[in-house]
Amino acid sequence: MKLIRPPWWLVLVLLLGGYLLADSLLSPVIDTAVK
Repeated sequence: MKLIRPPWWLVLVLLLGGYLLADSLLSPVIDTAVK
């Protein structure tokens, strides 16, 4: 059984994309919560 090791750039892109997506989706919620 061999573990699938994705290339590092793919992991980086997924992490960055997920972070930006979460940031854009959550920022309005955080803004309303703070105000």
